[in-house]
Amino acid sequence: YCADAYAFAFLTSTLTVFFLKKAENKKWNYLIACLYTIITCSMYQAYLGVILGLFVIYTISQFLREKNVKDILLEVLKDIVTIGIGIIIYYLILKVILAILGLSLASYKGADSLGINTIKALPKSIIQTYRDFYNFFFTNKIIRNSYYKRMQINSALFMISLIGLILNFVSMKGNKKILRIVLTILAIITFPIVVSIMDLIAPSTTVNLVTGPGIITSVVLMIVIYNNLKNNSINNIIKYLCIILITILTNSFIIQNTYTYMNRQETFRNYYTVANDIYGKATSLEDYSTTKKWLFSDVIKFKANNLEKTNGFISYDNETWNNYNGILQNYRFFDKYLGVKIKICSKDEYDSIVKSDEFKNMPIYPNNGSIKIINNIIVIKISDKVF
Repeated sequence: YCADAYAFAFLTSTLTVFFLKKAENKKWNYLIACLYTIITCSMYQAYLGVILGLFVIYTISQFLREKNVKDILLEVLKDIVTIGIGIIIYYLILKVILAILGLSLASYKGADSLGINTIKALPKSIIQTYRDFYNFFFTNKIIRNSYYKRMQINSALFMISLIGLILNFVSMKGNKKILRIVLTILAIITFPIVVSIMDLIAPSTTVNLVTGPGIITSVVLMIVIYNNLKNNSINNIIKYLCIILITILTNSFIIQNTYTYMNRQETFRNYYTVANDIYGKATSLEDYSTTKKWLFSDVIKFKANNLEKTNGFISYDNETWNNYNGILQNYRFFDKYLGVKIKICSKDEYDSIVKSDEFKNMPIYPNNGSIKIINNIIVIKISDKVF
């Protein structure tokens, strides 16, 4: 449901770095880069990882192309200041809007309360960035990699990229070769930190497919490394091998996304069928009325097909979140897809009913008696699990 906004944020992130590069010749482009930084943060702060990732990659490419080190560092400083100003202006605009509307930021893993505690958590957060970077490519913790053999493909790509980097270092010339190599290595060490920026912004969270878009720019880094290699037979073989592996990798993501959307469609159909059945049985109760509140004891789950082929993030076997907030989402589903407005009971009412003997003695849906009215609330016992 946020795909368009996220895609636009990816575009504005890329345009930020594009205009930073253009600003080397025309200084007014810094203003445009600053504006795109503000827009990116306004869409989703996680896309700072894309801006910073591409920025570091561009800096690495400058070192590999043997440009004057002093000039590169000066441009890096200007770019950091530009991005920083954009972030500060975004934050000030956000504060003004919140003050005008009388709102406050929703709590999210510490991201709503940046301050001294965020700084204190930096050592731990930085370590987490490296964990998340590793997990994205070599485990199933962030995205399912096993079925598509991506761990092996990623291992090969990283190994080839390392070889390409060494070949770049060997071919370097000039009296500042060692300094250039050291700065390139430092930039590469920094890369996992900046692309996993949400680990720093929200210290209580870890990167997932939504909060870690910057990690995707790793492929761009690999391409840049090989794009700077001199044109000879050995380098060309390595380049084409890298291209082939990236193509295979890209195709695996396309297939995985297709399975994910197929799985979501199947889950939606199952959920729609069950929700429609629940509504029909509830409205058939003798004391039913539209003014009564509803209580779902648990989220509604299904056995999803081909789950191992999906990306593992939005493809689980239930339509709503697998927690108490998921129960609250039922009113939106009923409203949007059944055209029925229902009101979910409060947490206190929920706790009171699920602790009662009458609820505990109810059979589980879809058995007869699994939907009944308790304390003037329509109760649906989905399972023995309660929140």
